[in-house]
Amino acid sequence: MRYPCEICGKLTIGFHYGVNCCNACKQFFIRAVTSDKIPNTCSSKNGNCQKCRFCRYQLCLQAGLVAPCVKNFSPDLSKVLDHFKYLEFHRNDKFLNFIPLGTFNLDDSVLAENGNYTEKPENFQPNFDTWVAVCFSTSVDFIKRCEVFEELSKCEKMSLVKQSYRMHGTFCLAMRSFVNRQEIAQFPGGLDIVPEEIQNRYQNCPEILNRIKCPLVAKLRELKITNEEYLLLSALMICNTAPSIFSEFGQNHIGHYQKLFSSLLLQYCLQNYSKNGPSRFSDLLTIFYTVNGILQDFDNAIIPFLYTQSKTETQRMLENVMEQKLD
Repeated sequence: MRYPCEICGKLTIGFHYGVNCCNACKQFFIRAVTSDKIPNTCSSKNGNCQKCRFCRYQLCLQAGLVAPCVKNFSPDLSKVLDHFKYLEFHRNDKFLNFIPLGTFNLDDSVLAENGNYTEKPENFQPNFDTWVAVCFSTSVDFIKRCEVFEELSKCEKMSLVKQSYRMHGTFCLAMRSFVNRQEIAQFPGGLDIVPEEIQNRYQNCPEILNRIKCPLVAKLRELKITNEEYLLLSALMICNTAPSIFSEFGQNHIGHYQKLFSSLLLQYCLQNYSKNGPSRFSDLLTIFYTVNGILQDFDNAIIPFLYTQSKTETQRMLENVMEQKLD
């Protein structure tokens, strides 16, 4: 879904500095706020030609664009939700209808201009390896389309994705299972999210497998999470990083969006649950602990499987995931 840029009126999917804004107007605004040569009068002398640099800059300010170094604005909740609904629609379409080309590699996925996908052939039945690659690739693409990803250095962009893509992919998968009224997290078609080799290893310890597949879907069902809460939590999850690995600018940049999405989630809870809004907000944040617990249990379960003599394609792919986690 495209919306008119609030500066020039062209249709765009862009959402920058709190407003619907095309990339060209965003770039003009960045140049304007970092320059000391913006004219202080309209070139046509009437003050509203809407074409000269002065008037275009005034349109940026009137639309609500705020310089990155001044980030004290509060974007409209409905606009932010509309933007993330678009990103989620795009992610889900790729997840269901496309498959990545080649083996999933996180570094390549982060650095690529666009995700490298091909349309899923008719009657194609993806296996575990393919679904993991699709799940993580589409989460990386989702993160790269978020405004918080912009302006970070190349190294910091990589760190942001590495710290959040598994959490995001796990959350998306559980939400899909919850919406489909499934009891456990599953890939489409009922395929298990635990590889067959791990299932065989723990066939006499079902509680280990259940700790991976059950808790998050059960938590979402218990909370009866709404789509809007899911989207805002997804955005907040991406900003839930360890600050020590980022520069001072990176910490401030990510911290701003963390506070922003936290504030918008609380605003949503207050609007929809009135006096119970604060407790609803706190309950939703417990999802973070559930996701982290599942990832830890999964890692503990697969580590013995990874370090065996013969290497299958599944082992090599999961080794790559674990190595990226440990970098």
